[in-house]
Amino acid sequence: MKDANLLEPIYKAAISMRDEIALRYGTNDGTGTVNIPPECVETASKELQDLSECSTEVDLTLIPLAAISDLSLPLDLIYGLYPIIDENGEA
Repeated sequence: MKDANLLEPIYKAAISMRDEIALRYGTNDGTGTVNIPPECVETASKELQDLSECSTEVDLTLIPLAAISDLSLPLDLIYGLYPIIDENGEA
């Protein structure tokens, strides 16, 4: 849970920046949907693309391989976890 707490402020900041970009170029229709006029779509898309390419470095706790070796996890989940698995760590 500690690692999730590290990511939450980063996530919230990214969502806030995304919303600011959308509202800068569009208008909220009152239902939570922001409509961006066609003449502003390219500029807004460029700013959103720039935002999506931002990166933030965080130090995550590695999962010892031994902690998951006995679990029946789908291969795609293990593959997704691979960057944070410590192959030499013990549970």
